[in-house]
Amino acid sequence: MNANYAAEPGVLKNLYEANAGIKISRRKEIWVDAGVLSSHLGFESAVGKDNWTLTRSLFADNSPYFETGAKLSYTTDNGKWLISGLVLNGWQRIQRTDGNNTPAFGHQLTYKPNSRVTINSSSFIGNDKPDSVKQMRYFHNLYGVFQVTGQLGITAGFDIGAEQKSKGAAATIPGIPRL
Repeated sequence: MNANYAAEPGVLKNLYEANAGIKISRRKEIWVDAGVLSSHLGFESAVGKDNWTLTRSLFADNSPYFETGAKLSYTTDNGKWLISGLVLNGWQRIQRTDGNNTPAFGHQLTYKPNSRVTINSSSFIGNDKPDSVKQMRYFHNLYGVFQVTGQLGITAGFDIGAEQKSKGAAATIPGIPRL
């Protein structure tokens, strides 16, 4: 936790999650949530009991454990689709970086055709540095969870991300040459 919250001051280092939500429709599942939220990226949680393995994977360590901001979510009447849009303080930040006036944005689209299959697409677009050295980060997470039997489940995922090396530069993906 100390490493994950290294950028946060004093008492904020003790927060894992602190948010509130309000349902904004009487007939539909439309919610607005704000505060420190669990990350919308990835299939693992910072809470060990919620993971299939005892520790988070390297795969998950490349995405945030938490995020701070506001989320607008809609779940369809049949519960098969979740659609949400997010406005965030940055990549795993409670407080926005000093000198950063640009919000980050995200989306999440989850499809659950039945109790045995979950398919998720999530993204993050934002700058986590002061505006004077603005370096945009682009990250996309795609995964599927398939419960084959009561004892056997398969999770398959793919992440791709890029960040500008300097203000105004093209964002590149390490190991992939630019054309």
